[in-house]
Amino acid sequence: MEQNPTTRTDIQINKINLDTQINNLVKKLKGKNVAFLTNPTGVDKKLDMLIDRINADKQINLICFFAPEHGLRGNQQAGLDVSDYTDPITGLPVYSLYGTRKQPTAEQLQGVDILVYFIQDTGTRFYTYIWTLTWTMQACAENNVQVMIFDRPNPLNAETIEGCPNNVNNDYVGRVFPGQKIGIPQRYGMTIGEFAQMVNKEWMDSALNLVNINMINYYREEYFDDAGLKWVMPSPNMPTLDTNLVYPGVGIFEGSNISEGRGTTKPFEIVGGPENIVDAYELKAYLDDQNLKGVQFRPIYFNPTFSKYEGEDCAGVEITPTDINNFESVKTGATVLQAFLKLYPEDFQVTDGINRLFGLKDFNNMIQTMSIDEILDSCQDDLNYSFSRNIPQNIKKQTAFVKSQQVKQELVQQAQERVVYDSKQKKVLSQSELIEVQNNFKSFSEQDDIYNQMNGIQVPKVVIQQERLSKYLSQTGMCSRRQAEEMISQGLVFVDGKKVKSNQLVSVKNDIKIFTVQGEKVPLPQDTKIYLFYKPRGLLCTNSDPLGRPTIFDWMRGNTKLDADHIISVGRLDFNSEGLLLLTNNGELASMLENPMSKIMREYRVRVHGKFDAEKLLKVRQGAVINGVQYGPFEVDIDNRQTSNTWLKIRMFQGKNREIRKVMQKYDLSVNRLKRLQYGCYKIGKMVPGDLFETMVFKEIKRKFYLHHRKKFENYNSDIRQQLMEKYGDDIQYIEEKDLTEDERLYLANNAYDPNDQTYFLKSNDTASNRMKNPLIQGFKSVKKDSPKIKNQATKKTHKQLLLEETRVLH
Repeated sequence: MEQNPTTRTDIQINKINLDTQINNLVKKLKGKNVAFLTNPTGVDKKLDMLIDRINADKQINLICFFAPEHGLRGNQQAGLDVSDYTDPITGLPVYSLYGTRKQPTAEQLQGVDILVYFIQDTGTRFYTYIWTLTWTMQACAENNVQVMIFDRPNPLNAETIEGCPNNVNNDYVGRVFPGQKIGIPQRYGMTIGEFAQMVNKEWMDSALNLVNINMINYYREEYFDDAGLKWVMPSPNMPTLDTNLVYPGVGIFEGSNISEGRGTTKPFEIVGGPENIVDAYELKAYLDDQNLKGVQFRPIYFNPTFSKYEGEDCAGVEITPTDINNFESVKTGATVLQAFLKLYPEDFQVTDGINRLFGLKDFNNMIQTMSIDEILDSCQDDLNYSFSRNIPQNIKKQTAFVKSQQVKQELVQQAQERVVYDSKQKKVLSQSELIEVQNNFKSFSEQDDIYNQMNGIQVPKVVIQQERLSKYLSQTGMCSRRQAEEMISQGLVFVDGKKVKSNQLVSVKNDIKIFTVQGEKVPLPQDTKIYLFYKPRGLLCTNSDPLGRPTIFDWMRGNTKLDADHIISVGRLDFNSEGLLLLTNNGELASMLENPMSKIMREYRVRVHGKFDAEKLLKVRQGAVINGVQYGPFEVDIDNRQTSNTWLKIRMFQGKNREIRKVMQKYDLSVNRLKRLQYGCYKIGKMVPGDLFETMVFKEIKRKFYLHHRKKFENYNSDIRQQLMEKYGDDIQYIEEKDLTEDERLYLANNAYDPNDQTYFLKSNDTASNRMKNPLIQGFKSVKKDSPKIKNQATKKTHKQLLLEETRVLH
């Protein structure tokens, strides 16, 4: 059975670690007097209300509860006053904050050390819970009570904003604080923790002692069902995420006499009025002509069991989002409302209450005389002001930063367990473990006080693993251990500036260099670095853009201490793509990693829109020829199917410009999400957008780099051989050194020098008895035995020695 595009419960690629988040909260509540402002959404992984668990914890003194609209246990319908009462489960008092009392009194807060806010919000301004929070924050600030926000995901994602910031003040559906001219838009694009920070920093007169209990593994751009959590109704008429998706737009119908679907199984997804007034097919046809994005309308007939038109036969439309990334809830809802007013002007009206819901003082008149686009355009300046002043971006960045640190904290804690040194058992780290841990702690050492105060991480004492010099050299990928031992015996290896002839113990702290017999330095560049960057959408992988769009290098200059002018991206991800991007300071390494001949696998997770059947799958796997260029083939697996979208896992070993998007377009599929998960041996793991780590250069990469340079050298030799053949031909009698170029001389020294009589010669055949060790020597005519010897034989280099000179071997 096909799924609705908004109920993708089987994806769960970014599962929020709820258990860890709850444990972090519980630790802070030990020994404290605690009150909770919560409702049925305040549950643990087993869907048990957290307050019941807290009540059973003898180390926490739970004093009382505060209840928002709909009550502590969620048994009250919308708009009904909630009275104070005693909770039958815990026997503790429940104080209502919806109705005559908006905020806790000083008496109710007496003796409370910490008030915990644990409620799942809908990401919509006129949902009352966030405004109950603001009243509570003000009361706690006045009474010196700390507030802890148990942060929850924004079910509509914490990036997208829609609608108009409210210029109408209302206690429960949109406050405008003193000194502020506007509030926030209908779809406000923040988590509840970020919203609380904004209120505390920007709006409140007296600062509150506010602590966020941050989510672990939360990706801001994902919808609720991608977080791996189960949906619990935030209120009686919010049964599913589908309802939540349309709510920012259709919620304004409560300010009209049009049914918003209360009393049906799909509130807010179904709208309509009495059947003798509304023609469902006429309404659908009108809405289809509006060309709204990402939505379909279906004629529907219903009979509400309560609320507007209770017990009456009604007609209308069902609103079904088909593409959540393009669906504009606010515009869609307002357009549907305007359709009723235009088609049935004598029967349907709006009330003054709709102004409070939409947020504009004159919306009830604007909807009658202006287009929806004109209404939304009229508040664009306020929207820009809102997100430059009232919702500063640094708050979002700070919360995203703290969240990222918590993800990293788990990795550090794991590393710490491996780093512990037991002097009795003499446990030490391997070199790879050591480098991994050092890189982790290096990235943490430069973070600011927020992270240090939150986590209290201290770098443990690291015991450095020593290894034999030959093994150390072999791990660079340039040679085997036996070849390394031979170089050591020849006196080519220097450690800390001193020539060594024994296979001594060394570590990463030693400065190791290799020299040729002629004394020419062959470096092992210790400064070669690779960084893993989670590129967010909205950045270009280029040094500059003539259109002024932001680039990854602009981002690095503004957010890191890296010298962006000396960083190179390995390949590219286009402006609307995201995911793992490798960065390095070594141009030759970047070239090797991009080269299809290196056979480095890239893996992507791609969401495509359009019909995707077995025939399309086969075609996509084969790739396509577009304008004479072959794109693909790919390894493709179906990850998840939805109504109109399909998630794919795609693996490839090349990387042409916009390759996946071009092939999909060829087969009438549009890519609406593309995320790179892996590049060779590097995986995105638990990284979040904006994360940038320095990582180790794995041995696999070092070896590929060495082979890449060897291939370049062999191609170079082949060109020189061809040059010699063209220069001397079959009539060659002898070779004068003065006639040779430097490249030709080096080639002959390596491939055509006879150590017995110290002459250069060219082989005329390829028999086993006279074949040179280098397989490149074929097809040359012999030089006469009486040919004069070439003088000045200062340079006699082996193929390996030339490689050592030409190749910057990574370490």
